[in-house]
Amino acid sequence: MRKFSAFWMVLLLSSGLLSAGWNHSVLNVPVSEPTKFIQQDFDVLHYEADIDFTNAPSKEMSGVCRTTFIWLGNPDTCKYYFHLRSLTIDSIFYNFNKTTANEIGAPDSPVYHYELVNLAGKAGDTVVLTIYYHGKMTAESESNTFGGVSSSDGCLFSVGVGFHNNYVSATQHWLPCYDHPSDKATFRFRFAVKPGMFVASNGIGPDISSNQENNIYEWYSNLPTATYMYTFAVDSLKAVDFSLKNHPIVVYTRENDVKATEFSFSLLPKMVSVLEELFGNYPFEKVGYVNTPLTTGAMEHQTMVTFPVDVAKAYYANKDSNNTMAVHELAHQWFGDAVSVTDFRDAWMSEGFATFTEALWEEKYKNYEKYLENIYTDIYFYINQTSANEGVFPLYDFPRENPSSNYPRTIYNKGAAVIALLRFELGDRFFPIIQSYIKDYKYSNITTKEFQQYLESKYGKKLDWFFNQWIYGKGLPKINVSVNGFKDKKNNRNSASITIEQVQQKEYGTYTNLPIPIRFYTYSGQEEYFIVKMTGQKETFTFDSLKYPVEMVDINCRNKLKDFVTLMEVASLTVDVNENGLKSEDEVDLTITPNPAEENINIKIIGNIGMTTLRIFNLTGDTIINTELNPVEENQDFSINSSTLSHGLYFVELRSGTNRTVMKSFIIK
Repeated sequence: MRKFSAFWMVLLLSSGLLSAGWNHSVLNVPVSEPTKFIQQDFDVLHYEADIDFTNAPSKEMSGVCRTTFIWLGNPDTCKYYFHLRSLTIDSIFYNFNKTTANEIGAPDSPVYHYELVNLAGKAGDTVVLTIYYHGKMTAESESNTFGGVSSSDGCLFSVGVGFHNNYVSATQHWLPCYDHPSDKATFRFRFAVKPGMFVASNGIGPDISSNQENNIYEWYSNLPTATYMYTFAVDSLKAVDFSLKNHPIVVYTRENDVKATEFSFSLLPKMVSVLEELFGNYPFEKVGYVNTPLTTGAMEHQTMVTFPVDVAKAYYANKDSNNTMAVHELAHQWFGDAVSVTDFRDAWMSEGFATFTEALWEEKYKNYEKYLENIYTDIYFYINQTSANEGVFPLYDFPRENPSSNYPRTIYNKGAAVIALLRFELGDRFFPIIQSYIKDYKYSNITTKEFQQYLESKYGKKLDWFFNQWIYGKGLPKINVSVNGFKDKKNNRNSASITIEQVQQKEYGTYTNLPIPIRFYTYSGQEEYFIVKMTGQKETFTFDSLKYPVEMVDINCRNKLKDFVTLMEVASLTVDVNENGLKSEDEVDLTITPNPAEENINIKIIGNIGMTTLRIFNLTGDTIINTELNPVEENQDFSINSSTLSHGLYFVELRSGTNRTVMKSFIIK
């Protein structure tokens, strides 16, 4: 659902299309749930708050918040809701008339909130609700302190979502607000702190003034912002400026971390330029980051990313300025902030696009091979670690119970791979369509269904099959492959027959339009690439006139086709190749430990083998190591030094005669 902005509401009122007699179709509706958007009878336009943080870094605070909203239904039959957690309400005024709010539900409920009923006015009225409150701010829980408000190492800061809280949005830990992503609003915050403390927050600012013994930092924005994107950080902070001509770019950090910040964020201006080239103009007033003691990730608060200072210092210590975490959070300014989810069932769109953008950055900053390496790394981790640790579930409306969470790795790893598949499907139209999508939905909300409909309207083709199997469906295809190859010297004719069968669990369904890359190649390096598309569970593909003899075959290889990526797992691959007939050699097998590896790859050969070739190659098919092994006895072990290999996914190939075994090995640096 795309909500009305304040601009459109004023336009409807002035034109007479919305009036006190407007037949609002949904009255007395309950509050929206984190994973269930419900259209409300009000639309919040603006939050203005004066907050006393003079006890910082203590969590004790007091504040007054003025919420301006418009009634879409008649208030005598409608309700206004707001969220506030672990703080005490002192008094409430509705248009300057004192009133009270009912506390609804237990604090452990995902829809715990306050409601106001029987209020004066009529549909179309703009009103102000003033709430005075105080108390000790809290985090999402005692054991999980990512979301909510934290005080650590002298820094008081907030994070707008929780990983494990059942209500997800966590701005309600410090601000009374309708804390649901569907209702975006403008804001103006004034924070009072003791001298020597600085407040970093969203939007434009800070305007600094004094009030008796305290300093007041004022931040504001006239651009709609989801409440879970509001934030603050109170500390003795310094500004490190990276501004471009047309964009203020600033990172706030402590004095002793300035040098590390200057280095680890040195590519930030280039990142902004690259992402503007990909997605269109930067959508907000500034690019802002603040280093905090956060230890479990970063958070993409609109124009003020909360960033873990230890990560910034690690980039500096490693002399690596390619800050991919900064890229990820910057991408969110387009995906998640400018265009926000309607509720948290759609979180995959934000995290999938942001993780995919890390690969795009590698492509632009380095080369296309790095893009592929990044995407296939996500695929590798999804198949081999993420799905095993979290379970297998859809990208949309995923389960949140342990071992999953509000932000499981699945929506990052698999989400990025699915966006890469979408890039391949849309081809050269991908970036123009995505730029148009950002422009048309900027400062509003979208659902997965609306996203599909938008893509279809621009692409001109239905994408039900794509969304059903990759987004609403769970898991991924797993295939068995059998290759029969012929080298007909007499007739100078080479051919091959490949049978592919999908063997994933039945509950995952049968994948259609499944692109499968095939590479036939010879010992001398001659090669041919093909892509076949599966439409059923089992299919055979015939290649009658190959240029070269079929000596070796790769499935799920990097194909020399622009933007090609596929998402699947090869369960087994058997290859039989002969001259004018079929011939199978004794099988050769191997194991690799550890996997992932850091300095050494330990290889165990299983079975008696004759003269054997061992080859290690990367995602692009480039040979890194190629060596002939003398005949060895059964179950021999040896080690290869991998310290010179860069971080990423590699393939270890053992070939004896026409038989070939390939295993994946991941190198961690």
